[in-house]
Amino acid sequence: MRDFFRGWKRKIGVVTLLMACILSSFWIRSQAVEDALISPITNVRIESTTGRLRIGIFHSVPGSWFSWPDWRSRSVAAPLNYPWSNWQLGLVHGTNIRSKSDPRDLLIIAPYWLLVVPLTALSAYLLISKPRVRTPVSENQPV
Repeated sequence: MRDFFRGWKRKIGVVTLLMACILSSFWIRSQAVEDALISPITNVRIESTTGRLRIGIFHSVPGSWFSWPDWRSRSVAAPLNYPWSNWQLGLVHGTNIRSKSDPRDLLIIAPYWLLVVPLTALSAYLLISKPRVRTPVSENQPV
């Protein structure tokens, strides 16, 4: 078993498979529960809802150095009605996000399958591919 994890390919393969499993569990959870992590210091909002991951950086919202990050969860039965909620994949910036947005605001929307499938394929390649065999160099040959 120890020989299986020799080399960097197998170790990176296990790490990418673990990342794919964690993201797929968030994907399944997002079908029933909307989660949001809000950092008041950096004005970053990470949301997981209906199979999508949304990461927003909002400069129009004032930050506070005396606040703790906030975790919110609620049922998807009452989803938020943002103008960009129907997007499946995208990068939105500035006043396209909300009516009173700062031009520096940024929102990234990606479906979970777009993250899980490539990570799973990469981990399968790294775990299944045979490691290269090193050819020994004899000491009598010139370098």
